[in-house]
Amino acid sequence: MKMNRWFITVGVIICLACLLLPIGCDDEEEAGEPTPEQVQYFEWTFQTTEQPGMVSYDKVFPEFVESVEKMSDGRLKHTMHPGGALVPLMEIHNAVADGVVEMGFSTGAFWAGTVPVAVLALGLPYSCETMEEMEAWYYERGALDVLREAYAEQNVHLLAPLIGVPYGSIMSSEPIRSLADLDGMKIRTIGYFGKIWESAGAVPTTTDIAEIYTSIAQGIVDGANIGNPARFAAINLQEVAKYFTMPPLSAYASGEFFVNMDKWNELPEDLQEILTVAAQRASTGFATYFAYEDAEALRTFADAGVEINYFSEEDQETLREASVAVWDQLAQQDEYTERIVDITKEYLVYLGRLD
Repeated sequence: MKMNRWFITVGVIICLACLLLPIGCDDEEEAGEPTPEQVQYFEWTFQTTEQPGMVSYDKVFPEFVESVEKMSDGRLKHTMHPGGALVPLMEIHNAVADGVVEMGFSTGAFWAGTVPVAVLALGLPYSCETMEEMEAWYYERGALDVLREAYAEQNVHLLAPLIGVPYGSIMSSEPIRSLADLDGMKIRTIGYFGKIWESAGAVPTTTDIAEIYTSIAQGIVDGANIGNPARFAAINLQEVAKYFTMPPLSAYASGEFFVNMDKWNELPEDLQEILTVAAQRASTGFATYFAYEDAEALRTFADAGVEINYFSEEDQETLREASVAVWDQLAQQDEYTERIVDITKEYLVYLGRLD
């Protein structure tokens, strides 16, 4: 009897031990790393507003594309195209919203007709004075959150701003040494900058970057805003416009990376994180490379005989007042714009630059 009980006890122990062991290779595969057949790969089309010859297109964006592919082990790849290659510059946001293009780089100012607050994605003139302030405005003060809400309504995810270039200097075929010289001049510009120049008597107009050189050479426009000195030099504008007027209305302005929301949601979380981190790193490159290129561009201007002028302190104060008045006009457009203007004013009060 005792021997039988011993066999029964041992049998029970062995059965219990078996229940605790893995029951098969298939379960091990399900619990472990995905098999090669289970890994998802994504190939995206990426169109920019930039052109070959610009440091953004030649250096910043290729580094971004390479970084994403490398960090994702080839699971996410981009094919990059210059401005106008697939869709017109002004249509990039809509093309991304519709899924015609998975990802784009542009300025929100080009999308203001659809999303009014997008014009503020550039930043507000006479607000942030350093890149650190601009980053805090976006990431800490909440401007990026507001913009993302508005873009999401159009099926677009605003991935990240690319901060770092001044915006609002003018290159012209006639001298602009004071605000009075702007009276009656046709100035190519974008977004709310046109309203500011208009307050000084200028006539704002919008054309593609690719058309600016010819427009000035043929006298269709008298001058242009396209951002920082390097962007003017990239299209050789110093050949037909011999006057450059500073300082810019915005010490720092930004472009933006944005992606189709459906495509964004298809990505696993790790690829979303890789894309976000790579975009933020590209913003640093955007500022760093352009700072060097801007210094080189100013030397190029000097060699080409370009006269460089500066608005007086009095003229700058007039432009500052005009800029704040434009903020208030924009705030009436919709809830999103009002929220960003409020964020900006509260931030400048905090910094001691607004009462």
